[in-house]
Amino acid sequence: MRGIALVALTLACAANTSPQAGGDVLVTEASDLDVATARCTATPSVIRVAVRDIWGRPADKSSVTIAGQRLDGSSLPFDTSPLEIVASAEGLVEATVRVVPDPTAPLASRCEVLAGGAQTTVSLSPGCERLTVFIGLDSPFFAASGRPPTWGNDAQFLMDGEEFWASLQYDLAAAESDIRGTTWWWQSDFELVRPDGHETMSKEERREYTILYFLDNSPAMKKILINRFLPETFPGMAYLNTDPEIRARGSTDGDNFEVIVQANRTEVPVFEPYEPVPVDFSFQARLMAMEDCAGEIFPEVARQSALVESVDAASWHQKAFVVDGRVAYVTGMNVKSTDWDTHEHRVFDPRRMKFDTPTEERLRVAKRLQLPDLGPRKDYGIRIEGPAARAVDEVLKLRW
Repeated sequence: MRGIALVALTLACAANTSPQAGGDVLVTEASDLDVATARCTATPSVIRVAVRDIWGRPADKSSVTIAGQRLDGSSLPFDTSPLEIVASAEGLVEATVRVVPDPTAPLASRCEVLAGGAQTTVSLSPGCERLTVFIGLDSPFFAASGRPPTWGNDAQFLMDGEEFWASLQYDLAAAESDIRGTTWWWQSDFELVRPDGHETMSKEERREYTILYFLDNSPAMKKILINRFLPETFPGMAYLNTDPEIRARGSTDGDNFEVIVQANRTEVPVFEPYEPVPVDFSFQARLMAMEDCAGEIFPEVARQSALVESVDAASWHQKAFVVDGRVAYVTGMNVKSTDWDTHEHRVFDPRRMKFDTPTEERLRVAKRLQLPDLGPRKDYGIRIEGPAARAVDEVLKLRW
């Protein structure tokens, strides 16, 4: 799943792990705090409370309550007395945080999440006159370890295979620079579009509607990931979900077509419950990447561990395509003959046949004299333009 575990020699409001959000994996040594606070010789005069989302962005319509009284503004005089802060914001999970300011080592001020989902850390202003307590509120819908939700996207929900694959075909035909895709199963003769009169078309005519035909005839660079799932368990099954045509594209030089058949080597018990490895992340690192935090003095990050619990690549059961880094398609459907149907799900549909099935049998289905090769199938997809499409592109690049 997504996320890289970080081990840092720092204290970012100690004991700030929450079960909902997942906590920073932090180790503190006094010498590291000495390095961080050496620039400050005086106790801060004010404490500022900054409410953020879990990705470090300023939270919308935030509210801070201390000892039952709403904080007017964002700052209050520095005091060594413990503070119990209730932080809330529109669309985020409310949290209660206990803060114990430390006048001699402000960056060692301690925070404890008492309720709700949150991450915390502290910082000093460039002149060390202000201590800021950052509270990152969790989202009730999105995984804290993943990418943040974005706005300004154009999303089109596609109700069935006919809509989804026809839309993808349109964008594939217009691709200029690059096409990226990932699937759990690949059939090179999968027909993206099945026009009127499809049942009487020859194989040669129908081949021009297959996914491999569109990719072969595109000037764009193609990079296709196919998720291999059986050979690590059952020897001899390496090619079950691919075909010679797509493997040939991956082994030919100079054709602007690259293919990776990628195995997921995660050990999953056959009979026992699977316990996923927790995905940790650094809330402080997210804050440090924000422009409005430039110049803030955070606890020093002396070292990051080389231990990586999981790669930021999400599920290997992904089915997605990105065209020119601009348009993304995400679906539950594979590039497979079983994953095409219309919204009508007709019992006798001659378009729902395997590629090599002869015309005679297709006509018999059209006349309702026999059932099609493949049964009705309901699945969905989405076409995205905007920041979320770029996030899908980033995931596929990481996978590659």
